Amino acid sequence: MTPKKLVSDFIFKDECYAIIGACFEVYKDKGCGFYEPVYQECLGIEFEHCRIPAIAQLGLSLEYRGRILSQKYFTDFVCYDKIIVELKAVTELADEHRAQVLNYLKAGGFELGLLVNFGHYPKLQYERIVKTQVTPDSSEAIYLLNLLDPLNRLNDAEFLMLKLFIGARPQHARSPLTADKNWIENPFVIVFCVVWRV
Repeated sequence: MTPKKLVSDFIFKDECYAIIGACFEVYKDKGCGFYEPVYQECLGIEFEHCRIPAIAQLGLSLEYRGRILSQKYFTDFVCYDKIIVELKAVTELADEHRAQVLNYLKAGGFELGLLVNFGHYPKLQYERIVKTQVTPDSSEAIYLLNLLDPLNRLNDAEFLMLKLFIGARPQHARSPLTADKNWIENPFVIVFCVVWRV
């Protein structure tokens, strides 16, 4: 069984390949251990060398209740007028770094951001972040989690009775990661979940 591709794998693929290639060149030369501004300056030079159109420190305006704020978000780079590149020099990327890129995407009206970490050892770390950040896999998992919520409230005896009543095999699990989608989408199970919620 082959894994489904992420939505972000299809957005600006060639441009991302060029940007990440430039990042690898900088990492190959400098390695990890420097502060972020060093990598930003090196990457600016590499973008010029590779003829990748890039704007450094682009200020993104923020709005609140219809008013433009005096505070701005400053991106590390905007490449090809459509991809935000945010640099880090930390041991590991964290959720707050991803949230920062998502905020940049929302503030600037961009669809794709690249979060690049030069501080990771032994290799460059990067992630593609799409504004919607919804993948077929994640939306299906959310669907199954929402659908299974009433089933998770059953005790083991009630759950076993439900499985026996609908003719489910005992190995079916409550977890969306191991659940058989055909069993989960059984009309009786769906009706049970809907009635249980009401």
